[in-house]
Amino acid sequence: MSRADDTLPFVCTVIPTRDRPSFVRRAVATALAQTGVNVEVVIVDDGGTTPLEDVLGDITDPRVRIVRHPTSLGVAAA
Repeated sequence: MSRADDTLPFVCTVIPTRDRPSFVRRAVATALAQTGVNVEVVIVDDGGTTPLEDVLGDITDPRVRIVRHPTSLGVAAA
């Protein structure tokens, strides 16, 4: 990932989730709204049944990445 401004700190937010669509959308929006930092948001889908692309809808920010576990490995693995 390239940073927009290398003078700002880089923050990576990791959001582990499993079938909590309203929480994920709100958490991603909040993370992306941070100012004064370069941010990356990594969502770890821990074997959920709801496609995160459907949940995120119009959030197509290139700073957002989705990592999927095919089955639930638990919050520690996520």
